[in-house]
Amino acid sequence: MPEKVKWYTSWKDAVADAKRTHRPILIDFYADWCTYCKKMDKETIPNPSVQAALSKVVCVRLNTEREGRALASKTGVGTLPTFLLTNANGEPEGRIEGFTDAAQFNATIGSLISDFGTADKRVGLAISAGKITPTTTNLLKDLLMKRQLGAASKLITGIDKGKNPVFPVEAYFTLGQLFLQQQSGVNARRFLDRGLQLKISGQQRGAGLFIKALTHYQEKNFKAAIAGLQMVIDNPGSEPSIVTNARSGIADIRSKIK
Repeated sequence: MPEKVKWYTSWKDAVADAKRTHRPILIDFYADWCTYCKKMDKETIPNPSVQAALSKVVCVRLNTEREGRALASKTGVGTLPTFLLTNANGEPEGRIEGFTDAAQFNATIGSLISDFGTADKRVGLAISAGKITPTTTNLLKDLLMKRQLGAASKLITGIDKGKNPVFPVEAYFTLGQLFLQQQSGVNARRFLDRGLQLKISGQQRGAGLFIKALTHYQEKNFKAAIAGLQMVIDNPGSEPSIVTNARSGIADIRSKIK
């Protein structure tokens, strides 16, 4: 029977261990009030087979309302519990969301660990093909789902090669939105602008313009944010709810800068 796995409570300590032992980091994001977090701790985590799987990674528990708040927000954690597999830089490579039993947990974590660190190689092979194939499309979807933004950016840029955007608009907008969640406005706008280069109109264009305006708001560039929100309002076919939010946003910004 494997020894009980050590759980760090400090991200800094977990990173140091991961760099020393060259292992992935598994973050258990939880909250004190989370019933299913406690259920996982009682029923799934103590299972000997789970303990054996966890011995292959550096484990750290972070409370989303305290020490883990910033990292949870940056990595888009919205469900508790969430187990996030990352490298030592905190870049996600996969996640397990919600309560899972021992068998399901082991199957998923085993797959994530076996795929760990392979994204760059897979992206390189896709770029060398020089065109979009079903394999390329599925790879991009996988990278976006896992929020591996660096690899997804490299894939899109490598295929586009500075020419006209060639992926579906949803890919650019999704990547832009994920960069916005990570508070990287420059990268967010880079891919939002690529998506907006496509010949789209109506709801799609309104959505892209709205997300771009949010990047300016996040950076407190209120003049650009107001201009962007006005473009949402003026765009034919923007969803009524987005138009309403854009008008509210303009009013809110103007009240703050008086």
